[in-house]
Amino acid sequence: MRIFGTHEENTIRQLQDVATRAERVALMADGHLGYVMPIGGVAAYRNKVSVVGVGFDIACLAASTPVTTADGYTLPIERIAPEHPVVCWDGERVRHIAPHFGAVARGERELLRITLSNGRELRVTPDHLIRTHEGWKRADALCPDDAVAVAPFVGLPYEPSERQLDPPIGNPNRRQELHERGLLPLSASDPRFPALLRILGYVNGDGHLVWNGKCVSLYVFNDTDAADLAADIRLLGFEPREYRRTRGAGRREEIQLCVHSVALHALLAALGSPVGKKQWSAQPMPWLFGMPAWARAHFLSAFCSAEMMTPRVHRTGTIPNLQLKQSGTDRHSIELIANLLHSLGFRTSIAPSGPPRGTRSDFVLQILGGQEEQLRFFAEVGFCRSVEKRIQAASTASVAWQGRAYVRNRDAAKQEARALRDAGVNWRAVVADVAERFAVAPGFVYHSIYDDRGPSRRLPGAAVSPDSEGEICWVPVEAVVPCDPGPVYDVVTGDPAHCFFAAGAVVHNCGNAAIRTDLTLSDLGADERQVGRTLNTLADEIAGTVSFGIGRKNRSDDAPVDHPLFGDPAWDAVPAQERRELRE
Repeated sequence: MRIFGTHEENTIRQLQDVATRAERVALMADGHLGYVMPIGGVAAYRNKVSVVGVGFDIACLAASTPVTTADGYTLPIERIAPEHPVVCWDGERVRHIAPHFGAVARGERELLRITLSNGRELRVTPDHLIRTHEGWKRADALCPDDAVAVAPFVGLPYEPSERQLDPPIGNPNRRQELHERGLLPLSASDPRFPALLRILGYVNGDGHLVWNGKCVSLYVFNDTDAADLAADIRLLGFEPREYRRTRGAGRREEIQLCVHSVALHALLAALGSPVGKKQWSAQPMPWLFGMPAWARAHFLSAFCSAEMMTPRVHRTGTIPNLQLKQSGTDRHSIELIANLLHSLGFRTSIAPSGPPRGTRSDFVLQILGGQEEQLRFFAEVGFCRSVEKRIQAASTASVAWQGRAYVRNRDAAKQEARALRDAGVNWRAVVADVAERFAVAPGFVYHSIYDDRGPSRRLPGAAVSPDSEGEICWVPVEAVVPCDPGPVYDVVTGDPAHCFFAAGAVVHNCGNAAIRTDLTLSDLGADERQVGRTLNTLADEIAGTVSFGIGRKNRSDDAPVDHPLFGDPAWDAVPAQERRELRE
């Protein structure tokens, strides 16, 4: 292979992979990493035309767009690399993308700014696909009737830290084992560090370190959270055992994850987790306050997954303050959580709950600041190890965002009515016009003109039904306007969901191949039945003469059938007989 100039290593490797299946390959000077083959790449097959070999740039996002990861932080899209745990929504759940190949630069492009009714913004190219209620839709085709898939959680910006954790562990055998596992010392930049934060946070909530130093236990109540925590434990190099306990009538099955490891027990205890009965030190985990904000938030996210109340909405549409309760002979544990929240800019209150029980008392912490601060908690901290709380957070955020948009619309109607009246428009015309355009009652418009009313508010029963689906909300588009051009990037994935979260919204990843035709509907037939027959014939002819590089479309097709793309779970949607024909 002759190479002129400089190309990214991943791009050359991808082209070399294509070359094993084709007669000839070529890469243009501006070629870069694609999905099946490089964008700007060409592949020639004997007596065949390869459409996949015609790659082209589409669907990009502006530089600095925050991309959400499973480790609680965001990165600007241009900094996304294959090792970062980017997440997607596959239509059913939020999960890791596997695989993805990091971000690729797409040059400088014209951009649109999409503003959603919850205040979030995206800057994308006009052809970028956004997930809406009706499916994928181009950015330049979005209108106020569209609702975009958005997750309440976004994450805090990633801040690097060179700090190393090397807590004192007296037992030399346990210290040696942790050293051999690469867990001592452990750098905050280690990819396992977020998993350690999650385990440490969760075990301090719904778990414990057994008094004899031999076992670490965590308790959950659904299979999703159990699988996620088990994956965290395995990432640290340990194997959990699972036990299930059926409790009394009306009570949920309890799942216990048990790690029989003196080394993990020693590590968590040295980092500040209490052993046996949870007797906290006066100033637990001082090292945590020296970590970046995203790391402190991620620890809190795991702890609150276990201990915080499930988000909910009152029938009036208001959100109660998020609360968590801690019991003990002192306030050390709840003050640790309060101090961590304060370090992230939240205000809290701590109050006794009920009378003391001997030497033990209950304390309740609340996050103050009203609805906006509860929404900020969802966006910056969240519940990384409680799928049920994430689902309820989405439902709660949906109602809150709808209520905020409802009040904002009434304020805008009020201002418009006064402006028109001040301009000399007849009051009857003002009432009719504003009531229709803003979908408010004529009486509201009339009183807005002549009464000095206070701030607008949500009327009883208005905008209180959530528009959510699992962990995401459907948020209306407010505006789509051109903005200054700029450098753009995209994330290349091989995941069948073909999407990721940008500024909390579900957006498509790059990579498309298509056949374009100048045929019109009238060219295909005079009626619907004839059009259908013609389309079937045309599809058969295309399948018989055009090779897409993999899979056999006819007896003379010599395209390979062992391509790794056949391992994509998306093939499960193809009937078994048709899958066999592609390989035979």
